Amino acid sequence: MPSSIRTAYKPAAGSHDARANSVRLDLVRLCKLFDLLDAREDQGKVTRRKSVRWPFRHVCLPLTIIQIDGSRTSISVACRNLSGGGLSVLHSAYVHSGSTCHISLPRRSGPAAIVSGTIARCVHLSGVVHEVGIKFSSELNIADFIDLGPEAEIRSVERVDPASLSGNLVIAGASEMESQLVRFHLRETGLTISTATTPDQIRAALMRDRSLLLLSAAMDFSVEPSLTERLRSSEVSAPIVILSPDHGVASIHPSTRLKADSVLTTPVEEKSLLRVITGLMRETGRGVFLSSLPADHPSQCLVPSFVHEVRRQASQLESALRTAEKEACMAVCRQIAGIAPMVGFDGMSAIARRAESTLASAGRVDAAANDLHQLLTACLRARAAA
Repeated sequence: MPSSIRTAYKPAAGSHDARANSVRLDLVRLCKLFDLLDAREDQGKVTRRKSVRWPFRHVCLPLTIIQIDGSRTSISVACRNLSGGGLSVLHSAYVHSGSTCHISLPRRSGPAAIVSGTIARCVHLSGVVHEVGIKFSSELNIADFIDLGPEAEIRSVERVDPASLSGNLVIAGASEMESQLVRFHLRETGLTISTATTPDQIRAALMRDRSLLLLSAAMDFSVEPSLTERLRSSEVSAPIVILSPDHGVASIHPSTRLKADSVLTTPVEEKSLLRVITGLMRETGRGVFLSSLPADHPSQCLVPSFVHEVRRQASQLESALRTAEKEACMAVCRQIAGIAPMVGFDGMSAIARRAESTLASAGRVDAAANDLHQLLTACLRARAAA
């Protein structure tokens, strides 16, 4: 678990009463125990988890366990952390591995989600306290429950299998040494790696399926508007990762910060490179947004017009983000949330509704910045056809 996240973490709202959970620990004592467990884990063995676990500290979450005979046991458990694939809770008794269960997880906005899973492990900690690991039946979108920010969401893959990576990787503007280092780090992958030296070469290379661009900040900054902005304007939807000597504002074009997917500091570190590529190439809603309507659906004829309109709204949203205009951001969110489901863009609608809800409750653009950036990306990557 990233220590920077844990240090800045604020416990979730809700009941702080020790009587609310089966281990009878209040929020203060729970946090002390969780901090101790996190510190031990940081010093322990290399994890085998596929997804990073993030702090998700709740004094009380309702958990239902289905016993072998079909009977149900409902308990209140304290929650330690959460990932896309599972979570860790504390309970006052041993729970048999393999048992089916359902747990209620509070979303960032909207009603709680009832998530199904199985008991993966149960470890005795001390006294009556047991740590129970739950494996979800299907992967969660972690951003629905925790405000990770775009960068953290991309890097949420903890264990990467290089052999599972395939697709087309384009390197542009990097030095010969940097290019060689990237190739070395990716030697065990199935990625096809090529270089491009001009905008036209880059654009042509990124038209292939499952493509990703590693673009040097210097090359991106060499033209105005930035090369990233030009690529997005010409309907290039492939993920773009900026290679920069640092994450500083001066080294990265302002528009690129909105329209690129990630930044990697050079010289590139192998683990970070593999995590970012895996996070961007897996199916997490960061690829092209296509309509889910059947080909013969009557509303298919409206999809091209919708795609054209959301591109226009993307420009409005980008401008409103720059100037922190809450009402302008909400207007775009409302329009997209209302129309998108009618033409098969339900995922985009969900992002827009979440952003609008955060704007309404917080009253500030910065509070909804992550969701608004995701919406901007969705608008830019909307396509009428594959």
